[in-house]
Amino acid sequence: MKKATSAGGIVVENGKILFTKLTHVGKITFPKGHIEAGETPEEAALREFTEETGFQDIKIIKKLGIVTKPSIERDGTRVTKDIHLYLMKITGDSKSTPEEETVWLTIDEALPLMVSQEVTFLESIKNELV
Repeated sequence: MKKATSAGGIVVENGKILFTKLTHVGKITFPKGHIEAGETPEEAALREFTEETGFQDIKIIKKLGIVTKPSIERDGTRVTKDIHLYLMKITGDSKSTPEEETVWLTIDEALPLMVSQEVTFLESIKNELV
């Protein structure tokens, strides 16, 4: 099976995490996207987080880990995707129009709405988020 690599961020404010909505399947996910040619995972995570959420003033605090899951690319190709996820902080008020619909949820609110591999990852890192 082909491999794909993505990167994204997790932001926690006031006990809630910012997610993007996968409205076509009724789920939520971390703001993330493909790593483009010449980009580091960190650069891709910052770019994708900004594109999907609209928040422009962000910084990486630390790498939280990698989620590996089966996925289907936009062209229908089945892949195994490695998603590099970083703890991030919003550092200012600059905001552009987000590409995705977002929602702030507590971990308990989010878990039933996430895909299983991301649930396992979130449960494994939740102590690092408080």
